[in-house]
Amino acid sequence: MNDISVKYHFTSNFKNLSFSEKMNVANLYLIEGILVIKLGNKIYFEENVALLEFWILLDRWIKNIETHNISSFKYYTLELDENIPLFSLIPYKDKFLIEVIEIKEKVENLLPQDKVIEEFKKVHLNLSNDIQSHYGIFIEDYLDKVPF
Repeated sequence: MNDISVKYHFTSNFKNLSFSEKMNVANLYLIEGILVIKLGNKIYFEENVALLEFWILLDRWIKNIETHNISSFKYYTLELDENIPLFSLIPYKDKFLIEVIEIKEKVENLLPQDKVIEEFKKVHLNLSNDIQSHYGIFIEDYLDKVPF
């Protein structure tokens, strides 16, 4: 039971906005979707999240770990007032402890680092391509405008 999969599907109508509305940074949170993390064959996390916000934070984390600096990834969202991440990847020896704000199904949540990193790198690449093609935007246009 060392398998992890991360999937998403879009739920917002961001693509129906005008060009000027799409370029408004406040509207980037309208790029939403259901993010699902499965450990083994069980759903461990399933929430509607701001997918562009998630991608930007994931991008920063991946760039950091590519310099061999394995660190925690904590996904906080501006949509919650609490100082609690929706989910976290916390390094522990050669594994990651995966913690979520609300567990959907109880499951072993300590997984090998290499499998976790590989899955999140795959999500990073696919989500970038999917956001750009689905919504007709270039993520690079937002990177210097994001307030976090």
